[in-house]
Amino acid sequence: MEILRLLPGVTTLKIYSLSVLQQGDLSDDEIEFLCILLPKNQIKKICFDHMKNMNELYMLSLICSHVNHLQIKCIKYMHTELLTGLILTQIKSVSNSLLRLLCFSIPKAHDEMIEKLEKMIDRENLRFDFTIKHVMDKIYLQWK
Repeated sequence: MEILRLLPGVTTLKIYSLSVLQQGDLSDDEIEFLCILLPKNQIKKICFDHMKNMNELYMLSLICSHVNHLQIKCIKYMHTELLTGLILTQIKSVSNSLLRLLCFSIPKAHDEMIEKLEKMIDRENLRFDFTIKHVMDKIYLQWK
């Protein structure tokens, strides 16, 4: 956290893990402090290499309110589907979300995964104006 305060001009953040912070570990005063101090940062892109649970995404959303590009490395496709559903559900409930691009890095990604992802988005009624594409080992989901 201290590094974000000391480097206010950083626009891209690559994180291996954020396991030191869990949502329940912070008091209301600490969360309020983060919300006041850290919105001044300029981080627009976060690359997550080893996400252990959704609390890490919650903490990042508090710390980095300007993020418009989130890249997450997933070991299995089912993690991609789960995270897509959770993130899009959160975005639908927050009208001022700046997030516009999800990128999932998946070993052996293929076009069938995109079809499954589109079906899941339709099934969960998370559809809005978006494009989805597969490039090498990455799946990109982008919206306006």
